[in-house]
Amino acid sequence: MINDKYRISEVAKDLNVPMKELVELLEKQFPGEKKRTTALSNEELNFVFETYTQKNQMDSLDSYYAYREESKVPQAKSKPEKEKKEQQQKKAQPKPEEKPAETVAEARQKKNCRRSRRLQNPNRHSQK
Repeated sequence: MINDKYRISEVAKDLNVPMKELVELLEKQFPGEKKRTTALSNEELNFVFETYTQKNQMDSLDSYYAYREESKVPQAKSKPEKEKKEQQQKKAQPKPEEKPAETVAEARQKKNCRRSRRLQNPNRHSQK
């Protein structure tokens, strides 16, 4: 079932046509003012789709399929080249040294050590 809230702006975007053109087409056929946020009825949607299907009709689909085959060939070759370049760049970059993360026990020990130093020297941080 078609979405009940298919708006004029969405149809125009999907069909790749100016919204103004779509509004004019609908106002000629159906009474009432149409705005970009107007939700279209099933009848209005069918009319729009039928109109643009007839308007952009192709004699043969051979050109469409030929274009698809041409576009597939360069994409298939370019992917491995990109992957090879990325792998070479990764190999060329030196890896930073990895330091193990502190354990919870080590972090607590450091915190307690700082706390005990502060307690031993309370005047150390006071303002003079």
